[in-house]
Amino acid sequence: MASLFERLDLEEAFVRGELSSLREKIAVAEERLAHLTITRETLLSLVCEE
Repeated sequence: MASLFERLDLEEAFVRGELSSLREKIAVAEERLAHLTITRETLLSLVCEE
């Protein structure tokens, strides 16, 4: 029975690691999206000034 709990612990740890990795990737993607949004807004403001 203990081996089932050990396997469960390992699987939980693996999934937590995957979630951590995905959260990091999401944070990077959100930052990139924010920069792209700012760039778009800046370009639009320059075009409207002309």
